[in-house]
Amino acid sequence: ETYQSLPESVDVRFPRPIKSKSGTWVHEGYIAYSFLEGEHAKGHYAEKLSASIAFHKLLQGIPKPDFVGL
Repeated sequence: ETYQSLPESVDVRFPRPIKSKSGTWVHEGYIAYSFLEGEHAKGHYAEKLSASIAFHKLLQGIPKPDFVGL
C-alpha cells in the first residue's frame, strides 16, 4: 500500500501495484503492477541517480518496515 499512496512525480516514475478483483495485493501467490513504457538504458548514471534521489524524497516520512535493519 505504500507505493499506491505515493504522490505522482515529474522527476521519477515507477509502476503502481494493482489490487486483485477480491481487493488483495496478492492473488494465488501473484502480484501485479501497472505497465510503464520504456527500455533499459545503459549508462545515464546522472539521470538514474537523480531519479533515485527523487524516489527516496517521496518516501520521506514513511516509517521503515520492521524487517529493514535486521
